[in-house]
Amino acid sequence: PYAGRRRWELEREITTTAPRRPSEAARLAPVAAQHLRGDLDTIVLAALRPEADRRYPSAEALREDLERYLDGRPVRARGDSFAYVAGKFARRHATAVALAVVAVAALAVAAVTGFTLYGRAETARREAVRQRATAEQVSGFLEGLLAAVDPMSAGTRADITVRQALDEAAARLERELAAEPTVAAALHLTIGNAYVNLGLFDEGGRHLDAARDLYVSGRAEGTDGLAMVAVRQADLAIKQGL
Repeated sequence: PYAGRRRWELEREITTTAPRRPSEAARLAPVAAQHLRGDLDTIVLAALRPEADRRYPSAEALREDLERYLDGRPVRARGDSFAYVAGKFARRHATAVALAVVAVAALAVAAVTGFTLYGRAETARREAVRQRATAEQVSGFLEGLLAAVDPMSAGTRADITVRQALDEAAARLERELAAEPTVAAALHLTIGNAYVNLGLFDEGGRHLDAARDLYVSGRAEGTDGLAMVAVRQADLAIKQGL
């Protein structure tokens, strides 16, 4: 790398200036430059460092680094950066690394799948709890209504009609369940369907619309309820000849 210079210039350059990398010196031979680039560049430059105490301490140390290069192991002249050592390890043990990557990927997929299934199960559990609570509230409301119109109960009229019972239920629904939209939607559906079955289409339609509005707005929970409203509204349209 210092050829063609006078002796005093050569001595000064060797002790003050790092030479060009072999891969740069061989740039006119691209294949050779490619093979030199990397560890061989590093080994040669380590042997030619201007600071004598930073060169290889012996020919044995140089030979060892060359053998490490030929074996695909990290050369000592490059230092011990994680990326460099890891890259060398991966190239030496390509099959083992590939299997490890596959194993880690499989574990990751299994973990994601497990969390996904757990999330679905938890969602289903919460939905079942919600539906049970809604059913209990609806049942309690209807039981209270039946008790209020029971001819055998004190304070009720024996001649109360089904229409009157439904009107009472509708009034209580508006008064008592404004803060319970999911329960209110279920009862609007039940009462609306009852009105339709009595031929009271206008009243039934209003309750079915009220149920639908609660579900569509998101105030009432449960997509099944919205589907049932759609079925009942279709039935009403058929009965009205629409």
